[in-house]
Amino acid sequence: MPQEVLTVKQVARYLHIRPEEVEKLASGGKIPSYKVRGECRFRKGDVDHYVELSLGDLNQQRLAEIEHGVATHHGIEPTESQVMALIPAGGVLAPL
Repeated sequence: MPQEVLTVKQVARYLHIRPEEVEKLASGGKIPSYKVRGECRFRKGDVDHYVELSLGDLNQQRLAEIEHGVATHHGIEPTESQVMALIPAGGVLAPL
C-alpha cells in the first residue's frame, strides 16, 4: 500500500497548527520532508511518528487539537473519537 503524501497545508490541518509552524518543523528536521517543484511534501507516516515522539511533551489541549485534526483527516466525527477519554489524568505509564 503506498504511503499517503501530505502538503504543508494538509499537515497544518492534521496537527491543528499554522502552516508556518509546519515549515519550521520541516526545516528543523523534526518532521522529515522532501521537495516537489519547490514545495514541501510529507509522508503521513513521518508526521504520525513525529506525533508519537512528541506525546510526552504535549498538554491535554494540544492532544485534543491533534486528535481533532486526525479524526477530521480520516473522516471521523471528532465526537466519536475516544482516545482522550482513555488517557488518565496523570498520563500513561509503561512498565519497562
